[in-house]
Amino acid sequence: MEIETSAYQAFKLWLASNIPLDRNTYHYLIGAGLLGIALFNVRKHPRTRPFALAVVIAGVLGFAMELADLRDDMASLGHWRWGASLLDLGRTIALPLAGFIVVRWVLKWPARAPERPVQR
Repeated sequence: MEIETSAYQAFKLWLASNIPLDRNTYHYLIGAGLLGIALFNVRKHPRTRPFALAVVIAGVLGFAMELADLRDDMASLGHWRWGASLLDLGRTIALPLAGFIVVRWVLKWPARAPERPVQR
């Protein structure tokens, strides 16, 4: 019984052969790209919406990639490697989520007024 490779797996194999990085690095690169886009959209005034959107997009992309992996795992192994899928999803959203948390923290940080010298 020969297992047919999906187009998604064929693309992943092509990518790994042409850009030799650890497979986990690709998930971080997707997240870094989305974080970069969010940073570009808040050049002067930080706000959370672009970072929240980056987290949502990273989650949707990560979930879609893991659904494709689920299909291929079931066809080739007969079971889903759910632990690996959860780690991959976490790797994909890690950087956008960190950016969102930092921006939320910065925006909630109380602005300190400049101290005035005490007049006597």
